[in-house]
Amino acid sequence: MKEDQTIFFDEIGNVKFRYNRRARRYGIHVKPSGEVCVTIPYLGSLKTANSFVERKKDWIITNLRKIKDLKKPYTTGLILYNELFSVNICLNITNNNTIKISSENGTHFTVLLPSDTDLSEESSQKKIEDTINSLFLKAAKKILPVRVNLISEKTGLHYSGLKITSAKKRWGSCTVRNSINLSKNLVRIPVYLIDFVIIHELCHTVHKNHGAKFHALVNSFCNGQEKQLEKDLKMKS
Repeated sequence: MKEDQTIFFDEIGNVKFRYNRRARRYGIHVKPSGEVCVTIPYLGSLKTANSFVERKKDWIITNLRKIKDLKKPYTTGLILYNELFSVNICLNITNNNTIKISSENGTHFTVLLPSDTDLSEESSQKKIEDTINSLFLKAAKKILPVRVNLISEKTGLHYSGLKITSAKKRWGSCTVRNSINLSKNLVRIPVYLIDFVIIHELCHTVHKNHGAKFHALVNSFCNGQEKQLEKDLKMKS
């Protein structure tokens, strides 16, 4: 019987390799704990599995970073998502029993926590997370329509409508009637990537596929940097 093995990789750490009689292909799974496991078909080889990990290294590192960020506890202070959206977490010196939210412009928020909030408690972390998640939609409704209008005028690409969604796996989409859908989670990434997603979707008002003409049009509005921008965006997915 083939034995499982653990091998250390630079920038990743220990990776567990496990043979599986039912597996038809090599697979990688990054667990919520941060453990990286590789499945090897029973007739496969450890050498091929090693090469598979090296090819998928960027993907593995990206997912490990996501897990690390999710585990990072909230503390008091400023969370700067980008130059247009931020959240400042503070303790309320008036000892109010509820979380209070204030904002002067609808995109930069102050979250006041009750003064007796214990940030080490899981329940407190969950309340803060839920509060911040509720601000994504508020910020998106302020930021995204302005960016879409600005880029539409700049590129000459017109759209019929705009909808802000709660999509987690797709940044955006364009309907057959040229209506643009954008995820509220866009406000969590740098503005230059927000604009890239908008350009991508606006170009779909002209080309409803990802053919050569579509990519040529996107590139014409991105100074030929589409591939690099796609790579940057994947790091944020």
